[in-house]
Amino acid sequence: MIPKMGDTTLAGKKSGDTVAASEDGACWRFGDITFDERTLELKLRGDLRPLSPKPLELLMLLLRRPGEVVTKEELFAAVWPRRIVSEASLTNAISRLRLAIGDEQQQIIKSTHGHGYRLMGTVVRETPLPTPVAAPVFSFLAGEAVPLRPDWRFDSKIGAGGQGEVWLATHLSTREKRVFKFARDETSLIGLKREVTLFRLLRENLGTRRDLVQLLDWNLDKAPWFIAVEWCPGGSLTDWAASSGGLEKIELAQRIELVAQTADALAATHAIGALHKDVKPGNVLIAFDDEGRLHVRLADFGSARLLQRSHRTTPEVTRMGFTQTIGDSATGTPLYLAPELIAGEPPSPQSDIYALGVMLYQLVVGNLRRPLAPGWESNVPDELLREDIALAAAGDPAQRLDDAAQLAVRLRSLPQRHVDRARELRLKAEAESTREALQRSLARRGLLRALAVTLILGLGATSVLLWQALKAKNEARDEAARANAVTQFLSEDLLTGANPVVAGRRDVTVRELLDGAVRQLDARFDGQPRTRASLQRVIGSAYAAMGERAPAEALLQASIASLSSLDGDASLPVQTARTALRDMYLNLGEFGLSTLTSSKIVAAEAAAGRPNPAIATENEAYVALGMCAGAAISEFVARCENVARDQYARVRQVLGAESLGTARIGVVAAVVLMRPGRSAEAIPILRDSLEGMRHWMGADNAWLIQAEGVLPEALAGAGRYAEALEGFLRVDELGLRVYGPNHRLTRVNRRWIATTRVQMGERERGTADLIALYDVMRADAGTGARDMATVSLAAGDALNAQRRPAEAAAAFEVGLSAVGPVEAGGGYWTLRLREGLADSRQALGQDAAALALHRQNLADARRLMTNGEWLLGWCAHRLGAFLAAHGQMAEAEPLRAEARKILEASLEADDPRVLEARASRP
Repeated sequence: MIPKMGDTTLAGKKSGDTVAASEDGACWRFGDITFDERTLELKLRGDLRPLSPKPLELLMLLLRRPGEVVTKEELFAAVWPRRIVSEASLTNAISRLRLAIGDEQQQIIKSTHGHGYRLMGTVVRETPLPTPVAAPVFSFLAGEAVPLRPDWRFDSKIGAGGQGEVWLATHLSTREKRVFKFARDETSLIGLKREVTLFRLLRENLGTRRDLVQLLDWNLDKAPWFIAVEWCPGGSLTDWAASSGGLEKIELAQRIELVAQTADALAATHAIGALHKDVKPGNVLIAFDDEGRLHVRLADFGSARLLQRSHRTTPEVTRMGFTQTIGDSATGTPLYLAPELIAGEPPSPQSDIYALGVMLYQLVVGNLRRPLAPGWESNVPDELLREDIALAAAGDPAQRLDDAAQLAVRLRSLPQRHVDRARELRLKAEAESTREALQRSLARRGLLRALAVTLILGLGATSVLLWQALKAKNEARDEAARANAVTQFLSEDLLTGANPVVAGRRDVTVRELLDGAVRQLDARFDGQPRTRASLQRVIGSAYAAMGERAPAEALLQASIASLSSLDGDASLPVQTARTALRDMYLNLGEFGLSTLTSSKIVAAEAAAGRPNPAIATENEAYVALGMCAGAAISEFVARCENVARDQYARVRQVLGAESLGTARIGVVAAVVLMRPGRSAEAIPILRDSLEGMRHWMGADNAWLIQAEGVLPEALAGAGRYAEALEGFLRVDELGLRVYGPNHRLTRVNRRWIATTRVQMGERERGTADLIALYDVMRADAGTGARDMATVSLAAGDALNAQRRPAEAAAAFEVGLSAVGPVEAGGGYWTLRLREGLADSRQALGQDAAALALHRQNLADARRLMTNGEWLLGWCAHRLGAFLAAHGQMAEAEPLRAEARKILEASLEADDPRVLEARASRP
């Protein structure tokens, strides 16, 4: 069980966070070591020992369980929540902790092989206790004046318990009624202080909300302490249901609306960084407006907790009780406690949402005493309500709704969702029939099998995914007719071009078919702008999947412009077209354009109120990844591993592990992880992502084929060359069917095949294949600068390894010439090609030229990289090594020391570049 830590929780921290000091934290002493959680000061025999955040968090956990084995799983869950990290991260953090406390012999923190760690010895907690306050004695009677409020008279006692008493009172002159809550002791006084503080924060940040009980008066200075809140005539939800003859007497729609209103109130509370921690029907009060309509009031914030440090550190919050600890993770009403709270985990917004989900279940089944027990689904006949309850009250907090407001939206849209679901099932059947007809037509021509899958995917987005965007009754029929027109065009007009009689030959290419279809669009669909725009999107997506940039951009941009004016900038067809552009730019390695396109998708969703939250979530992740990868000179240099982990975890949590959006983000996150050498970590993410893409797209989809090539790249990066080669060969077979032998993507994959053969020891064959590919691409005027740079670098490195420096130098110079206009002023490929050229010049005995190239590389690296990127350290290492080899030690040693420092800080300890730099130590 992971214990709570006052107001400082370990769950939910992001990598790189600092540990916040806790005003109510404990002071600990074990042996010669002291640790004060209030100041985060760790001392060994009185000497201050600085320690970074992760080891500090580990120490906090171990201190609370002295002598017990804290498992690795518990440590990962608490210190690196919901992240995929290697065991080396834990080992390194433990090593730093041992070093700080002088435990080099591992006598204080013992390793339990295969299980975890335990803290040995006697641990003493030295926490100053608050000054006790005398508890008041209650002796109130109906009709008496309220203490310290002589204009108010007690009417009746409406509640009592260990925390105090609750009385209804009336003002003598105005006849206004209020509810007075009295604290019995110090603990319940803290609860009153919390309620006052929460009310102030809610009022300051949200204004007056009718779904939150209004706090009207308080006395916290002298006994008897109390707060006064507005009176709700309907009483609690429990009381109101009983007075109405039971929940079953109340219409289901009204019960659902009460939960939606409670969700609104809870979402507002979470928005200011507060948790309620005791959501239940008894704390939901019923009020009525002037027209007699019901409205809920969320009440009783005595157990609330603030999550935002900015609130907790204000003097007012400190004074009002939020730095004092009352029972935390396991407080609340048992029926509504989330499973993770029972297990000892700290509370979170998701634990409040769980309680709300239980309450929704109870109101749906009409019984406020019924627990959410296994098999509950059989009691809820409505499929959509089952989905809502399951999303709110999932056993795993990561699978719950991200925001209580999402539940309110789902519940209020329930009638429309029923209409949409019925339409969805009908359209799905129609679309499936249409897709099967198209697939049968295309499958008769073996050449076009992969194109069929790509076009069908686009057609599916036209005729199936648009369920979510259709609002009027007749739109479904119109869309079905439009889908049939699109199908007829694709299956008849487009495929006519594949007929040998029409084409005059049998080897018609996919590109030729698409080009022929485009030429017929304007004439065939004149006066039908929506259908034409839909076809532009479908065919443009096919071009994009083929990596054909120019026609894809032209068609997709035309489709976006037309459909935006017809359906709105955030309509699903428009966003689908932008998605195709985004993916094409990603596959072309153009992170800037990809990020810009994702930004447009996010902006359109935001302007329209996020009608497609899954699309918005996915593209927010793309923007975050793209902004990070573009912050340095290229994706190969930027250190974005933490961003990749965080965004993948976030998308997986919001969209679900099985969604297509999660699969696509997983591929990009894996690529980002691979760049600094974390290929082993990327492999399981890629396997899951590719499985998801196969499920959604089919095995031969062109987009999937491109993603398939990333996995063998990761395997090669992890040194698993035989598996990598097998994967590249499989991708080559698929790619030949879709792209043909001269397509850019086929050539990229064949470069990987040849490079992998070299790495496996098949140097002669791999080098020969690289040179042949290099010659083909150099002769092709359509080869892009980056592609020419990569094949020139691979060929040059292979030639240098075979001691053919003159040929290698020529290859490097071709690559530099190609990439020069693109990377004016220097860039990743320029630096790498210069490095290879320097090696060639040195092997040819041209030391002066080699030295000049190394110096130019370091100068450009210092200008381009200012955040300790590994490539800067590598350029310094290469220049230092060259100078040392030529006896210029005075200049070489500072450079090699700088290089080691940068490389060790920016790469893993076992990275070959780090090992080489360490080996150069004199």
